[in-house]
Amino acid sequence: MLTLTIQKDAVPQNGVSVSVRSEGKVLGNDITTEEGTASFKLMYGKYNCIVKDRSQNITTFYITFDDLHSKIILDLNAKALLDI
Repeated sequence: MLTLTIQKDAVPQNGVSVSVRSEGKVLGNDITTEEGTASFKLMYGKYNCIVKDRSQNITTFYITFDDLHSKIILDLNAKALLDI
């Protein structure tokens, strides 16, 4: 289970759309909770994470999900296309 926490200036973002993709295929979509979290059942690997905030701004992150990286914090103020 991969848990992503979406933040902006260290503040959890509620109601943000999160999509996880691999090789152009959408593997999951979720909306963040009040704690800013979204969860996905995925195999270990590398994924594109597309986050659309309430202003419809889209940020893409490249993430690696493995036993050391099952809970990842993504900050919307970080550089787009960031390797996590």
